[in-house]
Amino acid sequence: GFQSELQTFYCGNTSNNKMVQITSASVRLICLESKCLISEWNVPDGKSINVVSCNGHQAVCATGNSLYYIEIGTDKVLQNGFITLEHEVSCLDVCSFKDEFSKTISLVAVGLWMDISVKVLQLPDFVELVREPLGEEIIPRSILMVTFENIDYLLCALGDGSLCYFHLNPENGVLSDKRKVNLGTQPTLIRKFQSLATTSVFACSDHPTVIYSSNNKLIFSNVNLRKVNHMCSLNTKSYPDSLAMATDTSIIIGTIDEMQKLHIRTIPLGEAPRRIAHQESSKSFGIITMRIDVHEGINLVPARPSASTSAQNTSGAINSRMPNSNININSNQGPLSIGSSEYGLEVEIHNMLVLDQNTFEG
Repeated sequence: GFQSELQTFYCGNTSNNKMVQITSASVRLICLESKCLISEWNVPDGKSINVVSCNGHQAVCATGNSLYYIEIGTDKVLQNGFITLEHEVSCLDVCSFKDEFSKTISLVAVGLWMDISVKVLQLPDFVELVREPLGEEIIPRSILMVTFENIDYLLCALGDGSLCYFHLNPENGVLSDKRKVNLGTQPTLIRKFQSLATTSVFACSDHPTVIYSSNNKLIFSNVNLRKVNHMCSLNTKSYPDSLAMATDTSIIIGTIDEMQKLHIRTIPLGEAPRRIAHQESSKSFGIITMRIDVHEGINLVPARPSASTSAQNTSGAINSRMPNSNININSNQGPLSIGSSEYGLEVEIHNMLVLDQNTFEG
């Protein structure tokens, strides 16, 4: 039942022990017990799906500038809506809300390539409720509707690593109170997940971030990984309440710590820190340190391994109080050549380290 010869855009569980697989050609409902195909919807006219959003019982598929609304039942997959937009779709998200009378409202948020805007459409007929220009020159690459602490939001990640977010009124689609934050420098993918019965959002980028709400305010918490390309929730007997994250070279399975827990992490430098500064734009720390080198023969040799000796590029200086003025520093890679001096003389070497704020790598 599983189609392995085409690209899979979405794969997830539904109720009644079923699985949905969305490929470039179709939406497939598969029985997990028998591994057999139960129902399939194929894209008309041989077109290819290029953007997908699915919540388990609803799917919206884009082929260029055309949108198809698919309803996923217990044993049937049916098309229940279609629209052609004026521009190609760059990102999608389908989500259901309850109004004040507990009536279900199904919306799809759409990011568009050419006019760099966001649309909120009501399903099943794709009735346009709102078109919101982003006021940016960067194309929206990922979009998400999410509820934090009973407040509905629309989040839209752009191709430059920034994130725009709005308050969302599900009943009329109105977006308000626009804010913007920079999460990284590369296109960001945002995905919803549950942790400890709390809804959070994982932003996959060169600076992975977890987004959650505290006291009705969005909090952006860095993750101690260098880069994450994709993330999905994973909840099995072996890996309960977990996340699966894909990097350039590996798949990582892990959990997210309690969001409001204070994290204390020890970073061994092997030398004495003297000053520290943080630069928000580069998401890095600058640290001035001092290490001890020992005069052995005609060379200065570090007394022990340290951050500055293992870094690829380090700027350093020798203490001006050193008695021998005939010193030649030409590299921090390996021993430093100096003139004649007493064997075993200890010399202070000062360095400026630049460390990534997430990984603390130089």
